Amino acid sequence: MRNAKIRTKITLWFALVLALVIGITVALLFSVGETVARDGARTDLKEVVTENGGQVRYTENPSRIDPHASVIPWGSGTLVVKTGFLDQFNGVDCGLYDAQGQMLFGQKMPSVSGGTPDFQDGKLRTVQAGKKHYYLLDRAVKIDGQGEVWIRGVIDREYDRELFLRVYRLLYLFLPVLVLLASLAVFRIARRLLSPVEDIAEEVGHISRETDLSRRVSIDTGDNEIRSLVQAINGMLERLEGSYRSGKQFTSLVSHELRTPITVILAQSELALEEDPPEEAREAFEIIQKQGRRVNKGLDSLLQFIRLENLAEVYEMEEVNLSRVVTDTCREFHAVREKNIRLQAETEEDVRIRGNASLLRVLLENLIVNAYKYGVEDGVIRVSVAEESGEAVLSVSDDGIGVAPEDRERIFEWLYQANPTTTPKGGSGYGLFIVRAIAELHGARMELDSAVGEGSTFRIRFPALQAAGLP
Repeated sequence: MRNAKIRTKITLWFALVLALVIGITVALLFSVGETVARDGARTDLKEVVTENGGQVRYTENPSRIDPHASVIPWGSGTLVVKTGFLDQFNGVDCGLYDAQGQMLFGQKMPSVSGGTPDFQDGKLRTVQAGKKHYYLLDRAVKIDGQGEVWIRGVIDREYDRELFLRVYRLLYLFLPVLVLLASLAVFRIARRLLSPVEDIAEEVGHISRETDLSRRVSIDTGDNEIRSLVQAINGMLERLEGSYRSGKQFTSLVSHELRTPITVILAQSELALEEDPPEEAREAFEIIQKQGRRVNKGLDSLLQFIRLENLAEVYEMEEVNLSRVVTDTCREFHAVREKNIRLQAETEEDVRIRGNASLLRVLLENLIVNAYKYGVEDGVIRVSVAEESGEAVLSVSDDGIGVAPEDRERIFEWLYQANPTTTPKGGSGYGLFIVRAIAELHGARMELDSAVGEGSTFRIRFPALQAAGLP
């Protein structure tokens, strides 16, 4: 869920909230609906019985009887039941009875009492017939001088509830479809609203891959929050481009103003040594030459650092044969006899990554130089490259002094050097920093396995070609 796209998260949250709201609403409707259904049944019963009470009259004049009405002999006259008498309506069964419970007119009703009916004028009761419960209501109709007749109405207590349950079941079938359709609509809306963000991400990614800082995001998003985002990104790119230009100018200035005099110093000291100067002068010229070379090397590392940190130089990333880079670099170190250390290279053939060959060579050179510097007499440096689990793994191992646990993170910091009482002199403090910077530029992971007095293994895991973005 955490890694899901924003439009997916919006859709899922909407569906969850909508389903929750609908569920709570339906539950409340069900709770209230049962009460409303039963109240409705009682109300229908009262209305039908009351209405039917006005549809019964007594007459002793046959000529006044509606030909469509029903007539029932009663005493010396006739009971007239008008056509408006509802014997069955909206679930209510209604009948006309005499005082002894004999049905005179109407719908045959469930047997809700045994023996003589117990008529109770205007009293709503709940009675049972078999396994069902009914609401029952009686109403007396007085006939002057002729006694009275009774109108009885009954309705199944669950009549309106059954109708409500049918609607409720339909709701349960329909609501999931409603949630699904609403979620699909929200998904389409979210995708449409967020599509400019995806376009922006794609264009920024293209700028990053091509390292074209002069390019700007040009997506028409109207006057909204997305436009503010585009403006902020373009402002950042403009500042980065300015930093890039300044860094490049600074690098050129430093390179020209410092490298030229150092080159002159080295050339003059070497020329002076060729003329066989006196011993004291020779020692002085040798010191000048040694320090000049050290300064020159430090200047190279400084410029490398500036380029990596400030993008003062754009490095082209392409498919690189890492095996060949390792083989060629190690071949250049074979003539080195420092501390009588042997350099061994074990390379798997044709291991390829996406990267910059020059930077990879600088990375490996720094690791090998570091291994010579902290190695022991007659030791061994092992360099290897191989493919492991879809990664290209470059490792440099030595059997030197090792790295203390408290220094394993800090040795990659700029100008940091471990305890000088336990490490050899001559370290610059920027070699491993440059190694890590180049590794990060290639999207690689660095690992260090080390034990004090036993040696160290620096391992760099580069992404596979597909993961690195090459076709």
